Amino acid sequence: MQYQSGDGQSFSEKADVKRNSRNDGNVLVRAGHFGYTAPDGTPISLSYIADEHGFRAIGDHIPQPPAY
Repeated sequence: MQYQSGDGQSFSEKADVKRNSRNDGNVLVRAGHFGYTAPDGTPISLSYIADEHGFRAIGDHIPQPPAY
């Protein structure tokens, strides 16, 4: 599924059923991306995956923990 609005918002997502990491069952894996322009004009782009290991998001605007 994907769409793009007239104001530049975009969204796409796909889902697949895959074998789990223990190889004893199946798991739904959803992966996608969305983007928009923040009120200050900054382009926001976020990709994600959700599976048996949880929801993981990737984006330059997401705060990161300090490096040790």
